[in-house]
Amino acid sequence: MGYKQKLNHILIATDLSKNSDFALSRAIEIAKTTKANLTVLHVVQKMYLDNFLDKTFKKILPKPLWLTTEEYKEQLIQEKLHAFSIEKVNIKYAIISTGKPALKILQYAKKTKVDLLIMGAHGNYSIRDTFVGTTAEYVVKKTKCPVLIVKKPANIAYKIILLPVDFSTPSKNAFRYALQLFPNANLKLLHVGDYQYEELLNKEKKEENIPKKKINQIQKAISFYLENKMKKLINGYKKQLTKYSTSIQFGYPAPTILVAAKKFNPDLIVMGAQGHSRNHYLFIGSVANWVMTETDKDILLAPRTK
Repeated sequence: MGYKQKLNHILIATDLSKNSDFALSRAIEIAKTTKANLTVLHVVQKMYLDNFLDKTFKKILPKPLWLTTEEYKEQLIQEKLHAFSIEKVNIKYAIISTGKPALKILQYAKKTKVDLLIMGAHGNYSIRDTFVGTTAEYVVKKTKCPVLIVKKPANIAYKIILLPVDFSTPSKNAFRYALQLFPNANLKLLHVGDYQYEELLNKEKKEENIPKKKINQIQKAISFYLENKMKKLINGYKKQLTKYSTSIQFGYPAPTILVAAKKFNPDLIVMGAQGHSRNHYLFIGSVANWVMTETDKDILLAPRTK
């Protein structure tokens, strides 16, 4: 199952921090390009003191002198939107008073039939922080729509995209989504062959005394097989592709992807939220989570189905 041809509704979940403005700026840019509706969502985290002050001062002070937590957050959102160029963007905002951010974001996204969810991160390696740590990982795991994690200022459009593919359904969905959302970008398609294959060959070479020439033939055969799978994937989208390159490498998927990210220096990484290799990394989390945590690049994760 693929994605809809038209992007109708974008949701940006923000904690109203300075770094979340990167995500808001990117969301507005994408909404302008796709002509999608944009909703800014904030889940208010109220402490006991906030509740006490809201109830106490709301009764004795007029509004200009005292705003409830929700009213203050609404004012902050309005001020942020005024700071951006939002002409030709159908934009609204929603404030949810209480609840766990991840659950409320998922509920709102499902209720309003969101096509793309955008969240901001705090700094280059901020995925472990309170808001975009537990929240983002949980949302990515549970949602049925693509999630874009923004880590850098949205100064330019995404021009170079690293696209790791393992030929799984989420991986193919990620490819289709990248083509749909960023049709003019230069795609760097990367397939990382399973590291267990390399270890098996080395073991057989030592224990079974297989000639080196035979090992090389097997390696070439596997590479040829993977290259054909990549060509088959590419051929299905020839008409949509403008600029692209392909690469086949062997090794541990997550570290190899991170090395490729340094080499190609992409503006964005697009990959499936789950793939064939996830069981190999159960003890340290999925490949997607590992890359999402360690990279300083923006990353778009596509689910298995829409």
